[in-house]
Amino acid sequence: MGNLNVIFSYLSREQLNDKQKESIKNILDKGQLLSFRDSNIEISIATLSVKPKEVVFLPIETKKSEKYLIALYFNSYLKQDDINFFKRLIYQYNLALDRSSAYEHMQKIAALDELTGIYNRRFGMQRLAEDYSRAKRSGNAFYVIMFDIDHFKKINDTFGHQAGDYVLYQIAKTIKSLLRIEDVFLRYGGEEFVAGLICKFENVIEKAETIRKEIEKLTFLFNDFEIKATVSIGISKSQPSDLLTIESLIKEADEALYIAKNSGRNKVFIKQ
Repeated sequence: MGNLNVIFSYLSREQLNDKQKESIKNILDKGQLLSFRDSNIEISIATLSVKPKEVVFLPIETKKSEKYLIALYFNSYLKQDDINFFKRLIYQYNLALDRSSAYEHMQKIAALDELTGIYNRRFGMQRLAEDYSRAKRSGNAFYVIMFDIDHFKKINDTFGHQAGDYVLYQIAKTIKSLLRIEDVFLRYGGEEFVAGLICKFENVIEKAETIRKEIEKLTFLFNDFEIKATVSIGISKSQPSDLLTIESLIKEADEALYIAKNSGRNKVFIKQ
């Protein structure tokens, strides 16, 4: 966005004046290798002060519109072959960054549910199993919360499947916003969501009730329609000494959810 700041520095200057910032921005904007020789240049590095014979700036730009600048200082003059090598280096470095960015993007796509943007079932189950193992190793209780949107078929039949998708997305977004960043949250299937939490008993009950009440208060606006929705919630618990698998925990949360629905919906029930 035109702003330039030093985000990391090792044995180098951490504060730049306006003239230095402008100089760096000009090099980055040109996007080409810059080499120059000046006997008056003096570089301060830690407790040393050196006078290089040649300085080379390598501007790096990624497809994320991020720009980096590598500065190289030499105590001898470079030949044209050296300059050509650094030009090839810029190209290879840009290519490597772009490939890395593309790989990260593909990994993210593979892990997320297309509609809601939260973990899909396949990747989310892996993350649940990892957190469950971590809880057992650290001697903490682990809770699985299962959410199900009440009368979701009626929403689809009354307002259409696009409206249903919109409600799904908004509810997933709401639940995620009320969970902690370290909690695992995934779309388990259809209108069902699952979360895994490492916390105390009173905290998981409070969290589930907060989510239930928040969704109950919401009104979803879609194509001038006002749509109301509630969720039923089932919770299962595992102590560090338990031999339950993550699949067994989900099954118990599902059984608790079934009880919550049969007792009138829009309720929280925990499997003891």
